[in-house]
Amino acid sequence: MLIHLVGLLLFIYIYIRLIRPLPLRWWFKLSYAGIVLLASQIHLIQKLLPGGLAAPELPAWIVMTMGWTYASMMVLSIALLLRDTLLALSYTLDKGERVRRALLSPLNSSFMLMFSTFVCAVGVWRAVSFPNVTHLELEFDKLPPAFDGYQVVHLTDLHASRLLPESWLEETLRIAMHENPDLILITGDLIDGTPQHRHRDIRPFKSITAKDGVWISLGNHEYYSGLDEWLTTFKEELFLPVLINENVRIVRGSDEIVLAAITDPVAKRFGKEMPDIDKALKGTSAEDMIILMSHRPADAKRHAAKGVSLQLSGHTHGGQLLGLNLVTKMANQGYLMGLYHIGDMYLYLSRGAGLWGGLPVRIGVESEIVSITLRSKKAKAESQQPSASTK
Repeated sequence: MLIHLVGLLLFIYIYIRLIRPLPLRWWFKLSYAGIVLLASQIHLIQKLLPGGLAAPELPAWIVMTMGWTYASMMVLSIALLLRDTLLALSYTLDKGERVRRALLSPLNSSFMLMFSTFVCAVGVWRAVSFPNVTHLELEFDKLPPAFDGYQVVHLTDLHASRLLPESWLEETLRIAMHENPDLILITGDLIDGTPQHRHRDIRPFKSITAKDGVWISLGNHEYYSGLDEWLTTFKEELFLPVLINENVRIVRGSDEIVLAAITDPVAKRFGKEMPDIDKALKGTSAEDMIILMSHRPADAKRHAAKGVSLQLSGHTHGGQLLGLNLVTKMANQGYLMGLYHIGDMYLYLSRGAGLWGGLPVRIGVESEIVSITLRSKKAKAESQQPSASTK
């Protein structure tokens, strides 16, 4: 896999540029190199352990330790790259030799190592903390007046697992319901692992409620964890309706809005139904206010052209680490996190409430629950019209 090769290349870089030049005994450098090599292949090790790479079935402290070592290696590599860039620039300076001695000193090498491990330890702690709530108010042309002030809570990437167990999920869902939403939408990656492994961790899902219900769409991790079993569990045990390339209508009096969802592209690997926006919007019209649940932000421009007013997505986790977020952005058609205005459509790309156990660290990218208040331009225009008594 590419991730194993990247880890190996980072190890080689660290060994050549940091470990080998250290003025230490050979056995100490060999031990240091061994630790970094193990850290670089954490995902290969996880692949061979219970639960595999997608859902490590290991005690949370082990998953966090593995993530901490791998992230520390990544941050150390970035620090080394910055140092080597400064070294290259030093040759253009009058006192470049003094700068080079400082940059290559054992003290500076020790500082980079301590900085990387400390920052990543804090990053792991932030990754497993409870998410904050982001509040938004968005205005729509197509939103019927009866839905003015309608509140939608968006959850995504909960990743219920050994890392984020029942207690974490229970508090996270409590925070979401404290917003007193009209509708709760969960856009995929609810779980990591099979229903048998998660039977305790998913119990809080049974208590999640909203005035107009809780609806979910599928993310890639539902497929990794046994989609058919999870669809049965969602329906018969958790009573959570799943939208699979389909839509429903939410009614308020004589007005209504459309809630639609598509599947995840990883479905192709498992022989399942691929995302189909035309099927998902079947029976809708150009006048409908459509909210689309799509785990990934991909194809947002196409969805906007199809008449969607609001797309809710996740998957990217906001990149999780400053630096890595640039790679994440390129891998997701230029989308990373936050609010985007695409034609007449808003895309909100959440940083996610939780994250995958293969990289349990957040540095500069906090987790979130999104609370969106919908505003109707029609209701606003009606409120501004003079009443009959003032004419």
